[in-house]
Amino acid sequence: MRLISSSISLVTAAALLSACATLPPGASRDRVGTDLEARTRYVGLTNDAEVAEILASPLGEEAAVRLALFNNQALRARYEQLAIAEADLRAAGLLPNPVAEAGIAFTEGRPLELGLTLPVLDIFLMPLRKKQGVANLERVEADVTDYAIALIADVRRAWTRLAVAKQAHNLAKMSENIARAAEKVAIELADKGNIPADELIARKIAVANAEQAVIMAESERREAREDLASLLGVDLMGDWFVHNADPASITADLTAVNMQTVMDNSLTLASRKAEVARVAASHGITEITSILPDIDLGVSAERDDHQWEVGPSIEIPLPVFNFGGPKRDKAEAELRAAQYDYAHALVVTANRAALLVREREAAHKLVKLLNEQVVVAADQAVAASLRQYNAMQTGVFGLLAIRESAVEARRRQLQGWQRYRDAEVAVDAARAGVIFPVSSLSMGGAAGGTSSEAEGAH
Repeated sequence: MRLISSSISLVTAAALLSACATLPPGASRDRVGTDLEARTRYVGLTNDAEVAEILASPLGEEAAVRLALFNNQALRARYEQLAIAEADLRAAGLLPNPVAEAGIAFTEGRPLELGLTLPVLDIFLMPLRKKQGVANLERVEADVTDYAIALIADVRRAWTRLAVAKQAHNLAKMSENIARAAEKVAIELADKGNIPADELIARKIAVANAEQAVIMAESERREAREDLASLLGVDLMGDWFVHNADPASITADLTAVNMQTVMDNSLTLASRKAEVARVAASHGITEITSILPDIDLGVSAERDDHQWEVGPSIEIPLPVFNFGGPKRDKAEAELRAAQYDYAHALVVTANRAALLVREREAAHKLVKLLNEQVVVAADQAVAASLRQYNAMQTGVFGLLAIRESAVEARRRQLQGWQRYRDAEVAVDAARAGVIFPVSSLSMGGAAGGTSSEAEGAH
């Protein structure tokens, strides 16, 4: 009977531990949502009516982000990982079920045997299992927040790419019109014998090149639209469009980046740190279970000749052939690997953050040069060439060539602005906790790939 009393005490203690681990379903989702808003200031839409309203108007960058946070199915799948981790944590705080056994022998008197056992070792391991579950939930929360911030960055970059592609397509058509105008003049002059045949051929080649550029620009615009539509979770062929890009919209002076804050906010480091804690808790469990994988205590009863005999029972595996050495070695190696991963992530995070800051400075300097000098000079050249043309000091080919140079300056301005916007978005993400390699950013052309699918800090 003392054994039964001890078993009840164990059950009571385990029940108290279980109560401490109670976690309301959805609590981690709420934490991630609050943390995401604090890090990024963005809040997703809440219903389909808001989606329809946003898509009915020109789509701005912030509206696109809010739509993606509500409508992106991959992000919703990531949120389900929180529910899985929550369920694992609640399971770690539950008492193991007792095992009932019954048996009857088909002999004279038909003796009956009954048994009830409880895996006592699992009860003693509950604090470690809950610690493991808490660390795992923290890791998943960091990973989901990381994915959401990367999605925000992807949407902002995709929005910029589409806005730039739309205007680049317009510039390509302007270049085509200039080339066609030059070709028309060349045909007229060639008919009069005022220019050689190779000059006309050169003008026709220029038209063909301009047509090719329009086709390429249209293809880039379609790809950019598909990229953004997929991130938003909307129909590619839907009747929605984005605002025009504004290459002149840059900050006059860059705000300083606090590198310590970037390191403190890093979700990669938070995830790696939580993984170390999870593996450490698993290592503690392995230290015990490698030698004694199970200890079952219980009560057994046997009826024979109409009399019951009741007594305690215990089952303990005997470590005769396997003392658990390989299992402990594996757990120790896993813990060291997790610690090395964290140390490596520290170095990579610091280096990437520093490089991102330098890239933003370079992109900002470039776009200011394009805005304040290159484009201004190109516009002045167009005005001057027009005056010279009216004064018959230059020919039509010279006038058209200057106009094409101005179009090219606008094209370079768009590319420089896209590079700056990508760098600015990446720095915003770094402040929020997600750091991307500079190689994943646009270098003035089409954005390649998405940040949420980019390689992490490993």
